[in-house]
Amino acid sequence: MALLKSLIDGLKDSILRHTIQNALMGVPALRRLASRWHNMGMGRSREKIMPVLGMIMDMLVQANVDIQEKVVVELGPGQTPDMLYSALVFGANRAVGLDIREYLDEKYSLVDNYVDTIQWINEGVATGQLPRTCAFDENRFADQNVIPDKYLEVMLYDGEHFPLEDESVDIIWSKSVLEHVKDYLDLIKEMRRVLKLGGVMCHIIDLRDHTTFENGKDWLRFLTYGESLWKAMTSNRTTWSNRIRASQWEETLKAAGFHLLYGKTDLLPFHEDFDRQKLVVPFQNLEEKDLRIAWLKVVYQKQPFEL
Repeated sequence: MALLKSLIDGLKDSILRHTIQNALMGVPALRRLASRWHNMGMGRSREKIMPVLGMIMDMLVQANVDIQEKVVVELGPGQTPDMLYSALVFGANRAVGLDIREYLDEKYSLVDNYVDTIQWINEGVATGQLPRTCAFDENRFADQNVIPDKYLEVMLYDGEHFPLEDESVDIIWSKSVLEHVKDYLDLIKEMRRVLKLGGVMCHIIDLRDHTTFENGKDWLRFLTYGESLWKAMTSNRTTWSNRIRASQWEETLKAAGFHLLYGKTDLLPFHEDFDRQKLVVPFQNLEEKDLRIAWLKVVYQKQPFEL
């Protein structure tokens, strides 16, 4: 019985299982059906939202970035409007969410929902979970039922072009989004296009293997697969990631005309199953510190290109 269970557990986490599931998710009808049960973002969970909001706000404070009277864009809010609400609470003129699908229904901008976020922010500042230097207005929109579109809107992003004007945005932020972007160079160009000169982007990037979260296996296991195999296993699923490492993000953003204002890396030890010799090129040649970076937290500022 124990052997049978071991075989079943092994199949659940096998290359064959991942490849079959990925192929099934390539069928539009099955993909739509699966999306009904899939949660994007952090839901409306205070326990998940507040630590992320605390990190974002602390990163902006550390980078000396003021959110007051700014236009803020969030990439990939998913089913979580609270980061957008928070931008407005902290004084942003306008908060815009960009997503590839409609995860939020028409009720997301109800002031009743917004009031929940205000309560969490009050508690976060009182307990030190949020920087005490963050000024906020808990009475904003208090006399309205719905937050007007001129202040809060979620737009669909077609994967190529942001529906925003050139140099119209002050701040862009995201959490666990950039690692899932396939055309990441085009995304960087779009962020640069819509940001004002001197505008900033604040990103939390998860560099771990998303297929191993539940099974506790090597969090760098996906670096042992060649590109074609990795694509066959995950290209149609939310567990796909571009596998860009921290050093490559740094080099790419610098080359795109961004200056680092704040940077922090969270390192994890190698898992007991980790074997550097199994990594495929180019990952096998990376320095140990680069391999051990599991989270990248950065604030970059748009600079003029040097002529």
